[in-house]
Amino acid sequence: MKKAIFLVLLIILGLLITGCSKQETAPVEETAPVVEKQGDEKGVSAGGEAASVIIKNFKFVPSEIKVKVGTEVTWRNDDSVSHTVESIDGVLASDNLEQGDSVTFTFNSPGRTDYICGIHPSMKGAVIVQ
Repeated sequence: MKKAIFLVLLIILGLLITGCSKQETAPVEETAPVVEKQGDEKGVSAGGEAASVIIKNFKFVPSEIKVKVGTEVTWRNDDSVSHTVESIDGVLASDNLEQGDSVTFTFNSPGRTDYICGIHPSMKGAVIVQ
């Protein structure tokens, strides 16, 4: 009986020590970086530069970006399920992007490109090229 009580106390002590030693991490902010150059409008990247869109929690983050002509935009899937990036006009169409996969497209003409995830059409985004 004493051995059982001692064993239970030892287990509880081990759990308390383990619980106290865990480090908490700060939550990851769900924003994608947009390249900025001094003097440019916020959210507008310089031509020939790069911009990023993160796919997370069934959303494109940010859902709309403004870039200059010649900018490469990269979409990276940080979700646990597959997604695609498909423009409404059919010019941009990725294969299935598994977690960690990415696709890059260079925007060489001004205008607005609306896109969706072909698997989850409620996911929408836009690239505005200036």
